[in-house]
Amino acid sequence: MKTSSPTSASAHACTRITFEVDPRNLEGYTDEYIVQLWHISQANPAPFGDLAACEFAEHVGREIIRRFVSTQPPQLWSHHGRHPAQAECLAGKTQSTAGDAPPEIGQPWASQGGIYLGIHEGAHLVAMTAPAYNFNGRWGEYDQNVIGAQSRTDGVANTIAMAEAGSEIALKVLHLDFDGLKDLFIPSQTQLQHAYAVAPECFEKTGWYWSSTQGSRYNAFVQHFEYGCSDWLLKASEFRVRAFRAIPL
Repeated sequence: MKTSSPTSASAHACTRITFEVDPRNLEGYTDEYIVQLWHISQANPAPFGDLAACEFAEHVGREIIRRFVSTQPPQLWSHHGRHPAQAECLAGKTQSTAGDAPPEIGQPWASQGGIYLGIHEGAHLVAMTAPAYNFNGRWGEYDQNVIGAQSRTDGVANTIAMAEAGSEIALKVLHLDFDGLKDLFIPSQTQLQHAYAVAPECFEKTGWYWSSTQGSRYNAFVQHFEYGCSDWLLKASEFRVRAFRAIPL
């Protein structure tokens, strides 16, 4: 936050306060700060039609909504009410295959279709192994800001937002199923980093893997599994995609 004193020409003016906020990382701010940002975004003196001001207000508003609805069962933010099969899975109506105990981390979990990556963000994380779940593609369009795909942790919400924006890799993943369950998604930044931390040997060593986390309208997060390098690369590039599942505890 920056402050500046009034000029001599406006000696009786109020002190100007400038907030510098990273709209890609709103999840990191407290509830109280987010509420203040909402007031600020609504009182923004930007001229009518200012795209940046409009997008900022929308980012803040969506973050407020996400915080409220993500705790309401079924997890409404994860499917936006547009994917009934996924909603049923998240609500616990189609989790009959999750009863068997998981194997050691890094080992195949045959009943769940992939390699077990341990518990992450309150769910058993699985990296799918069949060829249909592993392919190459572009993240999306360069210079397209995908609202709703900025989460560092929620690959499901990111993937749905990508699909709604026309991403071919996201649409492909959401149309896949495992034993009738349509709960596959492209992992978020932290989900992909978790995979590297616990089972890097279960991924190809050459080439980058896409996450579903957008960095800006131009790039998205990628992870390499040979030396653990990560970066934010252009969305129009073609990299590896590996579908994940998150099995509720």
